[in-house]
Amino acid sequence: MQIELDETGVVDTTCSCPYDHGGICKHRVAVLLTYIRDPDEISQRPPVSELVADTDPQQPRTLLVALVERRADLVERIES
Repeated sequence: MQIELDETGVVDTTCSCPYDHGGICKHRVAVLLTYIRDPDEISQRPPVSELVADTDPQQPRTLLVALVERRADLVERIES
C-alpha cells in the first residue's frame, strides 16, 4: 500500500488488493482515516528512487536478483 501526499493533500494512492469496483479500496480508506486521526501511526518514507540514488550500482542489482529469485512472476517484467 502506498499513499502519496504533498502540501495540498492526497496526490496518489495504490494498493495491491484485487478491489476493482470504482473509488478506492477499504485498505486505502483505513490508512487515510488513521492518518487524519493519528498521523504518528503512519510511517513516512522517501521514494525508493531517493533511497537508492547514492548507492553502489551493484547493490540494487544484487537485491533485484534476490527478489526475482523469490518471485518468479517478476521474471517477465525483467525480460521486457
